[in-house]
Amino acid sequence: MTAAFQYANIRLNMDEHQSRLKKEIEWYEGAFNATHLLNRWPLYSHKRNESSYHVAKAALMRQVKSRVRHAENVLVAPCGVWRDLPYLQKTWPTAKFVGIDISPSALEASSEETHVGDVRQMPFQSNTFDVALATLFFHHIADEGFSDYLREYKRVLRPGGVLVAMEQSMFHPFFAITRPLKKAVGNITGQVEHEHPISIALLDRDCRAEGFSRVETFACSFGHNRTPVPLRAVLNTILYPLKAMPLLKHLGWQVGLIAYK
Repeated sequence: MTAAFQYANIRLNMDEHQSRLKKEIEWYEGAFNATHLLNRWPLYSHKRNESSYHVAKAALMRQVKSRVRHAENVLVAPCGVWRDLPYLQKTWPTAKFVGIDISPSALEASSEETHVGDVRQMPFQSNTFDVALATLFFHHIADEGFSDYLREYKRVLRPGGVLVAMEQSMFHPFFAITRPLKKAVGNITGQVEHEHPISIALLDRDCRAEGFSRVETFACSFGHNRTPVPLRAVLNTILYPLKAMPLLKHLGWQVGLIAYK
């Protein structure tokens, strides 16, 4: 491979990455089609959606808290509009929280220290944070690859620090319906075109490949955000005690990951 070809290939990758970043920034203003039949009761409600994510994030942080009792410096990358902050403050009340996101909207969302920037090249010194949190992020970059991002998370974590992630699992049965349906009815939920549920096993594999010493994965919730609340409660009551079983955990709607540096 010639040097010229290598340079051109790197340039192409950088241009593609910048294009993705632009789409992600625009996603903050994405149009959720609230009037569409499929986005209305009884198939969907805002309250049902919010409570579904609350259940999943609360379950994630219970697992994290049982493993990381104390944290002084916590990185939220990306931080979005800081929706994870209440869960973090409850878990580590005395910690300092620092966020980074590609959208300037993040600056107005919280009084916590917030930076505008690319998670792939963060403006923080190495070995700085006890915890790096990345919820609902990796399914936005699956087609680009996890490695560059994982390498950066590992760099900014102190020895013994942990990366915490929560992602939609591509093996949840409901996605066998919703993904083909999206092609038929269009992007009625305002998703970025390149985002899609992922295999947590692949993220686990790449964490290990980038040098994380140990990785744990587990289901956070089995009830999809379009699942009625009573049914979701039944599913989680029955299945959550089995959250770490090798096969069952991949059938979760949201699956958690803790990777140790």
